[in-house]
Amino acid sequence: MNEWCKPRTLELGKGSGSWYECELQVALDTTEGKGKKGRNLEVLRIFRATPSVKRG
Repeated sequence: MNEWCKPRTLELGKGSGSWYECELQVALDTTEGKGKKGRNLEVLRIFRATPSVKRG
């Protein structure tokens, strides 16, 4: 996965949904930019596994 997004996940993971946008951007980037859909599924898995995710 993208290394630049990992520290943000740990930092903003407490009661903040900002890191969610960060990870989501990575998912879109890996799919449209690099065309690696395998990594996209990996990122989406984090959303479901993390209970602190705030959707909308």
